[in-house]
Amino acid sequence: MTDSTNLTIDPPAADITKGPPLPPEFRHLLRTGRLNQEQLDKIETWRLEHRCSFAEAALALGHITEADLAGALAAEFRYPIIHQGSLLETAGREVVVAHDPFGPAAEAIRDLRSALIHKWMGLGLRSIALVGAERRTGCTYVAANLSLAMAQAGFSTCLVEANLRHPRLAEVYNLPGRRIGVADVLAGQASLGDAVYKVLHNLTVIPAGTKPPNPQELLSGREFTALMATLEREFEAVIVDTPAGMESADALVVGARARACLLVVRQHRTAYGDVQHLSRKLQETGCVMVGSLLNRF
Repeated sequence: MTDSTNLTIDPPAADITKGPPLPPEFRHLLRTGRLNQEQLDKIETWRLEHRCSFAEAALALGHITEADLAGALAAEFRYPIIHQGSLLETAGREVVVAHDPFGPAAEAIRDLRSALIHKWMGLGLRSIALVGAERRTGCTYVAANLSLAMAQAGFSTCLVEANLRHPRLAEVYNLPGRRIGVADVLAGQASLGDAVYKVLHNLTVIPAGTKPPNPQELLSGREFTALMATLEREFEAVIVDTPAGMESADALVVGARARACLLVVRQHRTAYGDVQHLSRKLQETGCVMVGSLLNRF
């Protein structure tokens, strides 16, 4: 029988010259050639001398910009925002989730997304119509940003412009020459494949297309029901922009087909009575009212 001896093993001394692992955004910048190894060595030397982060050192030396960092981090984590070379680079300034992803407006959109995931998708529904009582309530703005936010969260998303009367989606997403869209598909003048615009790998936009003389008839027909059924099979989230609910019955038709609706209300503009009336009419179609959003601008 041998005696056991308790041994205490001291850990090796920390190497104070060895820096932390290279952050993911810097790995991306190195891999894409935006930074080279010589620059990284200089950044590391500056970081140690000034006891700061990689980002602070790189910015102080002028090797990269804040936009470079944001773009690299977004690319590394597959988080689509505006940066040089991105597919969203031409999106209009109204798409704040892409242009200012960490600002208060984008954060409000993400809050809305979180609420909808539970209140809307929790019901097993895939489509939702965004409806305002009158024009200029910001309905298209919310639809454009919410669709991108859903895509950023990993949902395959389709943004459909069912506002065939006063369409703005092609302008907001800056889709030049997009003459084919929802109206053309419903009228049998184009295929669905001709009307889609792939903004990201998981975000598809279908603009309104040609302005028709009979928007309500097109949206009330079997073709629109078939279109929505197809999109619901292909996508996890289908977000539908609609015309003003108090100006035509188009929004009621779309809401009935989507089966879920979010009312977009503008502060100091939308009348309370209009909201009540529109909400009641939508519910009479069997549409589930998941809530309302107060827009301030």
